[in-house]
Amino acid sequence: MKIFSFHKARNASLAIFYPNICQACGSVPAALEDGFLCGHCLTEIRFVESPMCEKCGQPFPGEMSNPFTCENCVQQQQSYDLARSSTLSVGLMRDIIHKYKFMSATWLEPFLTRVLLQSAIAELKNKRWDGVISTPIHPVKQRERGFNQSYRLASCLADQLQVPLMNNVLSRVKFTKPQSVLSRSDRLVNVKSAFAANIDVYLSGKKLILVDDVMTTGATVNACAETLKEAGALNVSVWTLARGGFFEDLA
Repeated sequence: MKIFSFHKARNASLAIFYPNICQACGSVPAALEDGFLCGHCLTEIRFVESPMCEKCGQPFPGEMSNPFTCENCVQQQQSYDLARSSTLSVGLMRDIIHKYKFMSATWLEPFLTRVLLQSAIAELKNKRWDGVISTPIHPVKQRERGFNQSYRLASCLADQLQVPLMNNVLSRVKFTKPQSVLSRSDRLVNVKSAFAANIDVYLSGKKLILVDDVMTTGATVNACAETLKEAGALNVSVWTLARGGFFEDLA
């Protein structure tokens, strides 16, 4: 799948600070509008495609002609109504997200936003949405990192859909271990009661889009969706930049 061209004028200043060379291979010219990634490296990005679980969006290898729900979704009742991801968090994409989140490589943001929008806009436009919400991070992590990557992705998505960005709805009230170092069962426990909804925000009957950067087991977004549903939300659809897990057969 070809990545379309999209970036905001406010990101043009990035070109002043970064050379026009691919930031992945370091040997081929690549400009801001290319995401500072050359055409060859871009072919390593794997978009999520069918067949996939109708509920959580987990992709599966092979061919399946009929809609299906994966075993995990059958066994566990998810609070979100639907979850989808733009890409697989493997190889180059995993490295790019890691650099963006943990190494302050914000020059990758125009590219990552473009990737998210390419898949999300087609699925979400022409539907009624009341708001876009980002998965919050704890204030301590926000100070350490300097920004919330999910908020930045959600902001761009809300802007393109012309839907309100509701950044005062959810809070992360419990400092938790990184989900990436935990097992599936421990992840569920780790985020239990980690989020709280603002009681001053009216959510009854609202249809919401919840945005995060990576979804692996779905424990974090499910905990967020559960909190939103308890606060009155009617529908919570999850969109993430990438889907984590083991996808050797898909990559």
